[in-house]
Amino acid sequence: MDRATVLALLSRRVRGDRMFPFVEGTWNPVTGCLFLCEYCWARRMARRFGMDFSPRLHPERLRRRFGPGTVVFVCDFGDLFGPWIPREWIEAVLSVVRGHPRTLFLLLTKNPGRYHEFAPLPSNALAGATIETDLDDVGKRYSPRAPPVSQRLEALARLDHPHKFVSIEPVLRFSDPERFAERIAGIGVLAAAVGYDNHGLVAEEDQPSEEQLRALIEALERKGILVVPKTVRRRRAKRSHPSCRGARHR
Repeated sequence: MDRATVLALLSRRVRGDRMFPFVEGTWNPVTGCLFLCEYCWARRMARRFGMDFSPRLHPERLRRRFGPGTVVFVCDFGDLFGPWIPREWIEAVLSVVRGHPRTLFLLLTKNPGRYHEFAPLPSNALAGATIETDLDDVGKRYSPRAPPVSQRLEALARLDHPHKFVSIEPVLRFSDPERFAERIAGIGVLAAAVGYDNHGLVAEEDQPSEEQLRALIEALERKGILVVPKTVRRRRAKRSHPSCRGARHR
């Protein structure tokens, strides 16, 4: 799948909910995650409905077929490239991706270093990583078990793949709009989704202002990155993060 086709698909708005607007469907042949990120909607949903959120393969879902010209989000209810996922599970999923060359499959992980184990990735895969900030200390407050954001940035930058993507959601406090945008541009991404936390789970002191967020979006666009805006109006957090209570905002 070529660059122009991928950009055209990512520029579409086919839905108006909290999902990425270009995604027409989700596919979860593997579910569950052990990173235990504090703002994870999937883990909260699983807990609410008494569902099992431990890593699991669903072999029957590997038989699903996909139409051409669509965008499918793979494993939005888990992390397919978590270090606990057996290699054969990932290979089975990527085999299905290769079998549908006219469908674009969005992969999104907090462990992009594992992409290198399966290179070259299918040309119709959008290799994505969640990069909420460029400050490791801020990122670790919410995803203490995931690789630091600096490692995620470096791993995705080293990946030799034509179609790369980052999700800056929920956006956390970052160093500076221009500096953060420069680091994202250095990865060689085609597009970036940007938005605030939708669930009020990120502390006020760990969120950028709306002015800073809009400056980041403008900086990304100046660098030729397609920006997919999500929630760009800040909502008040329900609580402060425990490690920030009583701390002075810097």
